[in-house]
Amino acid sequence: MIDAFVVANDSSQEVIDERNEAAKRFYTKGRTPAVTYEWMNLRLVRYIYNEVTGTLQFEEM
Repeated sequence: MIDAFVVANDSSQEVIDERNEAAKRFYTKGRTPAVTYEWMNLRLVRYIYNEVTGTLQFEEM
């Protein structure tokens, strides 16, 4: 299955809440009988620049 990521400096609570509804996708697998599944693997990731090490640090929201 596919995992999708949105990487941003920060996201509002509205974006986090909306992800749960807007990121739903439905797909069909197989034939006779076809089965419908729901996909929701959208992960929000925040990045932070660490001035001491000069690197980006990532954390899931």
